[in-house]
Amino acid sequence: MKRIITSILLILGLSLSLSAQSKMENKAAERAEKFNTEIVAGDKSQALTDDQIAQITELEMNRLKEVRGLRKSNADKEAIKAVNKKYFKQMYSEVLTKEQKKARSKGKDKVKN
Repeated sequence: MKRIITSILLILGLSLSLSAQSKMENKAAERAEKFNTEIVAGDKSQALTDDQIAQITELEMNRLKEVRGLRKSNADKEAIKAVNKKYFKQMYSEVLTKEQKKARSKGKDKVKN
Protein backbone atom coordinates (compact mmCIF):
# COMPACT_ATOMS: atom_id res chain seq x y z
CA MET A 1 0.00 0.00 0.00
CA LYS A 2 2.85 2.37 0.84
CA ARG A 3 4.44 1.70 -2.56
CA ILE A 4 1.23 2.55 -4.38
CA ILE A 5 0.81 5.83 -2.50
CA THR A 6 4.47 6.69 -3.01
CA SER A 7 4.20 5.92 -6.72
CA ILE A 8 1.08 8.05 -7.10
CA LEU A 9 2.73 10.97 -5.29
CA LEU A 10 5.85 10.65 -7.43
CA ILE A 11 3.84 10.63 -10.66
CA LEU A 12 1.77 13.60 -9.49
CA GLY A 13 4.91 15.55 -8.60
CA LEU A 14 6.53 14.85 -11.94
CA SER A 15 3.43 15.85 -13.88
CA LEU A 16 3.19 19.16 -12.00
CA SER A 17 6.86 19.82 -12.64
CA LEU A 18 6.49 19.13 -16.36
CA SER A 19 3.42 21.35 -16.51
CA ALA A 20 5.32 24.27 -14.98
CA GLN A 21 8.22 23.69 -17.38
CA SER A 22 5.84 23.68 -20.33
CA LYS A 23 4.28 26.97 -19.22
CA MET A 24 7.71 28.53 -18.97
CA GLU A 25 8.64 27.30 -22.45
CA ASN A 26 5.41 28.74 -23.86
CA LYS A 27 6.05 32.07 -22.17
CA ALA A 28 9.60 32.20 -23.53
CA ALA A 29 8.40 31.36 -27.06
CA GLU A 30 5.70 34.05 -26.81
CA ARG A 31 8.34 36.58 -25.78
CA ALA A 32 10.51 35.68 -28.79
CA GLU A 33 7.49 36.05 -31.11
CA LYS A 34 6.69 39.42 -29.53
CA PHE A 35 10.24 40.56 -30.26
CA ASN A 36 9.87 39.43 -33.86
CA THR A 37 6.49 41.15 -34.22
CA GLU A 38 7.94 44.42 -32.95
CA ILE A 39 10.91 44.16 -35.33
CA VAL A 40 8.72 43.35 -38.33
CA ALA A 41 6.44 46.28 -37.48
CA GLY A 42 9.51 48.55 -37.75
CA ASP A 43 11.09 46.94 -40.84
CA LYS A 44 9.85 43.74 -42.48
CA SER A 45 13.25 42.96 -43.98
CA GLN A 46 14.84 42.70 -40.51
CA ALA A 47 12.73 39.79 -39.21
CA LEU A 48 14.44 37.38 -36.82
CA THR A 49 15.93 34.20 -38.24
CA ASP A 50 14.95 30.81 -36.82
CA ASP A 51 18.34 30.64 -35.11
CA GLN A 52 17.82 34.04 -33.47
CA ILE A 53 14.35 33.03 -32.30
CA ALA A 54 15.84 29.88 -30.76
CA GLN A 55 18.57 31.92 -29.03
CA ILE A 56 16.06 34.43 -27.65
CA THR A 57 13.81 31.62 -26.45
CA GLU A 58 16.73 29.95 -24.69
CA LEU A 59 17.86 33.19 -23.05
CA GLU A 60 14.31 33.93 -21.98
CA MET A 61 13.95 30.43 -20.46
CA ASN A 62 17.16 30.93 -18.48
CA ARG A 63 16.01 34.38 -17.35
CA LEU A 64 12.63 33.08 -16.22
CA LYS A 65 14.26 30.23 -14.27
CA GLU A 66 16.67 32.57 -12.55
CA VAL A 67 13.97 35.10 -11.68
CA ARG A 68 11.73 32.32 -10.35
CA GLY A 69 14.56 31.11 -8.13
CA LEU A 70 15.14 34.61 -6.81
CA ARG A 71 11.46 35.09 -6.05
CA LYS A 72 11.32 31.78 -4.20
CA SER A 73 14.26 32.87 -2.08
CA ASN A 74 12.56 36.23 -1.38
CA ALA A 75 15.23 38.27 -3.12
CA ASP A 76 14.76 42.01 -3.36
CA LYS A 77 13.57 43.80 -6.49
CA GLU A 78 17.04 45.10 -7.25
CA ALA A 79 18.40 41.56 -7.61
CA ILE A 80 15.59 40.68 -10.01
CA LYS A 81 16.22 43.88 -11.99
CA ALA A 82 19.90 42.98 -12.22
CA VAL A 83 19.06 39.53 -13.63
CA ASN A 84 16.64 41.02 -16.16
CA LYS A 85 19.22 43.62 -17.19
CA LYS A 86 21.88 40.93 -17.63
CA TYR A 87 19.74 38.80 -19.93
CA PHE A 88 18.30 41.70 -21.96
CA LYS A 89 21.78 43.14 -22.44
CA GLN A 90 22.95 39.73 -23.64
CA MET A 91 19.96 39.49 -25.97
CA TYR A 92 20.61 42.90 -27.49
CA SER A 93 24.38 42.60 -27.77
CA GLU A 94 24.76 38.96 -28.87
CA VAL A 95 21.58 38.09 -30.77
CA LEU A 96 20.13 41.17 -32.45
CA THR A 97 21.89 43.08 -35.20
CA LYS A 98 22.16 46.87 -35.17
CA GLU A 99 19.47 47.14 -37.84
CA GLN A 100 17.14 44.84 -35.90
CA LYS A 101 17.57 46.98 -32.79
CA LYS A 102 16.59 50.08 -34.77
CA ALA A 103 13.64 48.29 -36.35
CA ARG A 104 12.45 47.08 -32.94
CA SER A 105 12.57 50.55 -31.42
CA LYS A 106 10.48 51.86 -34.35
CA GLY A 107 8.14 48.89 -34.34
CA LYS A 108 7.65 48.87 -30.58
CA ASP A 109 5.97 52.27 -30.79
CA LYS A 110 3.78 51.09 -33.68
CA VAL A 111 2.69 47.95 -31.86
CA LYS A 112 1.74 49.95 -28.74
CA ASN A 113 -0.40 52.37 -30.73
